[in-house]
Amino acid sequence: MQRDRPVVVIPDDGSVVLWFFDPQQFDNDSIQRLQDQFSVLLHATLKDDGRSVAQLNILPEHERQTLLTEWNDTEIRFPSSLCLHEAFEAQVDRSPDAIAVVLDDQQLTYRQLNCHANRVAHRLVQLGVGPDDLVGLCMERSLELVVGLLGIVKAGAAYVPLDPAYPKARLALMLEDSQAPVLLTQQAMVERLPPHRGREVGLDSDWPHIATESDNDPTPAIVGSNLAYLMYTSGSSGVPKGTSIEHRSVVRLVRNTNYVSLGPDERVLQLAPLAFDASTFELWGSLLNGGKLVVASAGTLSLEVLAKV
Repeated sequence: MQRDRPVVVIPDDGSVVLWFFDPQQFDNDSIQRLQDQFSVLLHATLKDDGRSVAQLNILPEHERQTLLTEWNDTEIRFPSSLCLHEAFEAQVDRSPDAIAVVLDDQQLTYRQLNCHANRVAHRLVQLGVGPDDLVGLCMERSLELVVGLLGIVKAGAAYVPLDPAYPKARLALMLEDSQAPVLLTQQAMVERLPPHRGREVGLDSDWPHIATESDNDPTPAIVGSNLAYLMYTSGSSGVPKGTSIEHRSVVRLVRNTNYVSLGPDERVLQLAPLAFDASTFELWGSLLNGGKLVVASAGTLSLEVLAKV
């Protein structure tokens, strides 16, 4: 074994420890750390020789500070009182002409998306929808889905995602349990829906009427603790249960993040069904950070098709 220069440790009792190591296996910094740890261990042994080795400290103070304090200092401030529609509208002010959402050859800028969503919101308010009311949302992946989603939260209400691919029995349970008074949908989805009490609003068939509404930002009386959406569990262990998610929880997920880069230069693929919580990150992670949301066409897509999106 090739030997590097020895490292000397001199504890309080005057002992000398020589370190020999293979420089092809260890560098000087690694050996220095081992030396420091061994020195701390020896000092701890001399101070308390009645304790087992497993109970003795081996970390120098600076290393203990790094491990226990610095590496755990992960707190990040986020606007906990901010609502989703407020964060989106602030982004519209920052980049009104940037592309917000794309599907094939269709696209909407942040300004256009905001105006469309405002019209939907005002229509919902006219139907009596307000803070914390539940509005069903049953659509295929589309630009209309994004418009409807934003329109619901801009009205102060919470959306209930209903996957049109679900069996009618599951959809019936969700609609009965949520008691949503209004259901945003598309004409092609109507036949897939079970009987329900809510009023249907087709964002395609009813758009000529919706388009006459104001495109000004509504001002719902809600805060970060109000309900943003109600999503149902799979029901694999029994009856599906609705899980309530607040605005501030979604804002915390996608704003001021330290686990992913989200910003105007990012393209985010919207692929997950709306009733799957991965869609929360896809949709709001893009729209609240000025990114471009690329909506995948409805249906199951191959890897080859996805690569071209």
